[in-house]
Amino acid sequence: MEDFPIYKDEDRLSYLAYFFERLARHLLHLEPISPDRWFSERGSHHYDIDADALNAYVEVKGSGNSDQLKLFTDQLDFQLGELGFPVNDGFIWIFSYRNRDSRKAVGGQKRLLKYKSGKSWKSFSAFLAEHINVAYIIDVRLLDLLRKQNGLSSYTRDAFNLRHVIRLNRTNLKDLAENARENLLKLGVSHDDLSQWLPPNAKRFRPRTVETTFDGRAISFQLIILTPNGFKNRFLRRLNGTVKRNKNP
Repeated sequence: MEDFPIYKDEDRLSYLAYFFERLARHLLHLEPISPDRWFSERGSHHYDIDADALNAYVEVKGSGNSDQLKLFTDQLDFQLGELGFPVNDGFIWIFSYRNRDSRKAVGGQKRLLKYKSGKSWKSFSAFLAEHINVAYIIDVRLLDLLRKQNGLSSYTRDAFNLRHVIRLNRTNLKDLAENARENLLKLGVSHDDLSQWLPPNAKRFRPRTVETTFDGRAISFQLIILTPNGFKNRFLRRLNGTVKRNKNP
């Protein structure tokens, strides 16, 4: 892919979304999408990827570890409404990257993306490849249960489009994964249906480490999969790279 300049903050955020969808397509063995096509099709569908091999729809998001997870409730409603024959499964794939500088900047913490990602696609994509540290795959029906449990918050950063987001953060997701059996029951999953989500006697969603080479760069991140067993197995078999079980029991 040819290099090109990225100067403005709004362009940086747009190409952030493009980078992570491009990475997701790589990991799913799908053809890459050009920037021109991506920009022309962006926002025209409720999901970013129609993954035929998984028989699922996938929405891709990228978020810095110091940023709010923006999961809009109106978009979730549309995504839930898309499910049904012939595609019954939909998932949100959230990539998180390190975006917090330990040094204090004037007026607060410095955001690495703005100050360290350079002014071109080459430096920008290299920064993201180096700073990805964790990704979450979440069933949209599980997000709906989390919405009912946690409620909503107003998203006021866009004065011309007042919307609501699900009250959810990375701590919530990690706790859900670590104490999955207990938390799924609290969310309303029945004892009989737990076997669809967890192996027998398992108490948590076990994280993995994914290693791959993307655009000539080595990438490694922890993967937390909050989905039923059937999709999880299909997804892990499909991934373009090496998948390792984490050593911690």
